[in-house]
Amino acid sequence: MGPPPKILTTAEAWQPLPAAEWNEAAARHLLQRIGFSAQPAELARVLQDGLVRSVERYFAKMPALPKPRQIAALEKDGPELYRRLNTGSAEEKRLAQQDARERSRDALFDLTIKWLQLASLPEYSPAEKWLLFLSDVWVVGVEKVKNSALIYRHQDILRQSALGSAVSLAKAVSRSPAMIAYLDLQQSKPEAPNENFARELFELFTLGEGNYTENDIKQAARAFTGYRQRQGEFAFARRQHDDGTKTIFGHTGRYTGDDVIGLVFKQKAAGTFLPKEMVRFYLSETPLPAGHTEALGAWWAGEGYDLRKLVVKFFTSRLFFSPAYRDGYIKSPLQFYLGLVQDLGLSVAPLPRLLIGSLRSMGQMPFDPPNVRGWVGGRSWINSA
Repeated sequence: MGPPPKILTTAEAWQPLPAAEWNEAAARHLLQRIGFSAQPAELARVLQDGLVRSVERYFAKMPALPKPRQIAALEKDGPELYRRLNTGSAEEKRLAQQDARERSRDALFDLTIKWLQLASLPEYSPAEKWLLFLSDVWVVGVEKVKNSALIYRHQDILRQSALGSAVSLAKAVSRSPAMIAYLDLQQSKPEAPNENFARELFELFTLGEGNYTENDIKQAARAFTGYRQRQGEFAFARRQHDDGTKTIFGHTGRYTGDDVIGLVFKQKAAGTFLPKEMVRFYLSETPLPAGHTEALGAWWAGEGYDLRKLVVKFFTSRLFFSPAYRDGYIKSPLQFYLGLVQDLGLSVAPLPRLLIGSLRSMGQMPFDPPNVRGWVGGRSWINSA
């Protein structure tokens, strides 16, 4: 037996992988973790290009996902569906609800197949897996939103901001029509602020438990009153916004929703939250030593919370290639399926009922997470399904 693997110090963890350690095994590890499989052609290319250049290429920009045909049709017919749902007799409303459900379901199937086809292409897999990760942080679910066109719009918002500023991403998602529906901002008003979005913004999206108070939530909820979606578009109902003085994280002012997000990213925990989630999604259920994530978080905050810089730093670091993370990774059903498609040289067949039924039975129907926490992952996937 050789010597035990060296434990990286905080100072060493986020240094670039030494050139001498960039080899076929390291390249395979990179491709399997940032994407779904290590295809021979991609393996040869990253070995030739080198680590940093390869990661920068994969995350230069997000691929475009053209609007699926049935999503476009659902958007086009939305005003008429909305009119039918809100006028007419009880029977006409019932028929309209049934029609809307069926249209949304078929559009969701169309969206799912188109996304799987894009994600299965090796050159796009890293970016699409990053989108899958962000979707499991900024969670919405079609079961509650009930409109697949809004789900597509939410994914597009994530896609447009996925490699920019995390602050801008948070502001954009707070205006996502799907998020407004999912976390009940639609009914939030000064006399009865709904706390769901403010609570999840702090707990599950940006800071994590223990880094805010109940009063911070109550005050922040007031700042997001007036956020509405109208037929798939964000609208700010000024008369329904609480413009009064609020105290959040010890600061007092007449804060808006954007102001709250600005205050969030002044908290130390904002720097460490997403890196912790990246470790859990890409590497291991076991958290890093606190000093490691604090060092990365401080560096990231100093870089203006630039998501692309974080991605490059993380995926080219000595820690990412540590022997501790070379095996023992439990894939989710989506990761397993897409990896199998690539390994066997298959195409994602446009057979939504067969494919989506299988994914649903394994517990990971795309765009339909179990709750606002998303898919927990890791050992929870080892079950009878």
